[in-house]
Amino acid sequence: MSDPREPSVGDQTVSDAPAPSPGRRSRRAQRSAQRGSVRGYLEHRYAPLAAVVTALAVVWGLAHVTRPEPARAGQDAGTQRAPVETNLMACPDPSSSPGERTRVGVATSSQSRGPGRAEIRPAGGQQGANPVGVVRRPGTAWYGTHTGGTGPLSVRADGSLAAGLEVEQTTKGSGDGPGLAGIRCAPPGMDFWFVGLGQAAGANGRLYLTNLDETTATVDVDAYTSEGTVDPLDGRSITVQPHSQQTVPVRELAPNTGLVALSVRTIIGRVSAAVRTQNQDPTGVDWLPVAGAPSTEQVIPGLPPGTADQQLLLAAPGAQNASVTVHVVTKGGTYVPEGRRSVQVPAGSALGVDLGGALSGKAAAVRLTSDVPITGGAFVAGDAGAGGSDVGYAAATPALDDAAVVADNRAGDGRKTSLLLSAPEEDAQVRISTLTSRGKTQASSELRIPGGRTVSANVRGPEGSQDGFAVVVEPQADSGPVYGARLQTENVTGGRMFTLLPLVTARTWVTVPDVSDSLSSVLAPSRR
Repeated sequence: MSDPREPSVGDQTVSDAPAPSPGRRSRRAQRSAQRGSVRGYLEHRYAPLAAVVTALAVVWGLAHVTRPEPARAGQDAGTQRAPVETNLMACPDPSSSPGERTRVGVATSSQSRGPGRAEIRPAGGQQGANPVGVVRRPGTAWYGTHTGGTGPLSVRADGSLAAGLEVEQTTKGSGDGPGLAGIRCAPPGMDFWFVGLGQAAGANGRLYLTNLDETTATVDVDAYTSEGTVDPLDGRSITVQPHSQQTVPVRELAPNTGLVALSVRTIIGRVSAAVRTQNQDPTGVDWLPVAGAPSTEQVIPGLPPGTADQQLLLAAPGAQNASVTVHVVTKGGTYVPEGRRSVQVPAGSALGVDLGGALSGKAAAVRLTSDVPITGGAFVAGDAGAGGSDVGYAAATPALDDAAVVADNRAGDGRKTSLLLSAPEEDAQVRISTLTSRGKTQASSELRIPGGRTVSANVRGPEGSQDGFAVVVEPQADSGPVYGARLQTENVTGGRMFTLLPLVTARTWVTVPDVSDSLSSVLAPSRR
């Protein structure tokens, strides 16, 4: 349909004046010819400028109609939210045992019907090599294997599969590394925190640094231990080449320490960081979850029920001693355990606090309040039968402000998936749904978590989930702050193996600068 403001191709201007006789030209014709020559000159001289102005007007109009949605409450002024259009994750080499096989799960909560694609590739693979896996439909899950000793994996998603991407890997260890070990594959970043046991506590940890970018990254690591701050020479200016992985033993960063908190930050470029720890006594292996940056308030969700050894791990990286109050959030309510109202953490150090007697074997979260910024985590150990054990770690984690996705879950045949959800303040309400390789299942449920309580909920495997399934946890509009973790268990003779994974908000939106309705939003600034 033509625009009524513009003439169509068939529109003509018809003059009723008689045509001048041939031969001698009239004065009117001469003046008309003069005007025509001037008009022709002007059209020739300024037509390119008019075309440029018209093109800019079109671009400005497109910028206006395609700009992101306005800022929401709690968002910085002058910014807007735009959907994620590309996402990148790195999965570290899953095991120090060559040939040991690891499950990889990829899921996206996006329900967009637009074009998109997610590819799983070796991080150091040659350009143009075929991917080891491809996801083509949003709102589905994909499962494959990752063999130990073959290097890291990269997962890149574009278009409709970028929003809500979650990638995990889970290893069932044997021999020197028994137990379940699970990790959320991390996007490239510039700052990471980890809190765990050290060499003196029987833990043999290793830091994995993966660079998925085209440029070299340089990393510095600071260590805060039970003996104080360590300035490790081996943690300075660690070089990570493009599309490669560098590993550093934690004992070289913090030797002979009982507890260690690592601050991993890039000086140049970006990396994905992870820490794998293998315990000797009690035995077990798992990955340390990324801990929240130091703050005066922290919540550590997901301490599982039925574990005998439970230790709170605190770190005060600043120059002042920290006075920390420990609040335990269980099914029965919130309370401060005896002797935990004012835990003193020396400046620049880490401290362990026994929680076993305080929890009485119940599922719990720990809420920390401090007079100076701190970070923290928790260590738990349980009986894995035949005289063995398994270990897991929790970490300080933000509240969910949108849907969280856990990609790799199993149920049945002695395996169980549970959600440990806590609402330290007000009542919380979440919707729980599942995804398989066929897409989103019809069944979903809502769960209420009373304020000041922790709730444990088992998640049944949906139909068609023989290969595994993903779980989506979405806070409802009227929900108070909610924190959580996924507990995966597998029964063995005389006990069980387990691994913990904190729930984190899936990356669905990015914050972009506000767009103003002027050509200055389209034009680059002039250079004088």
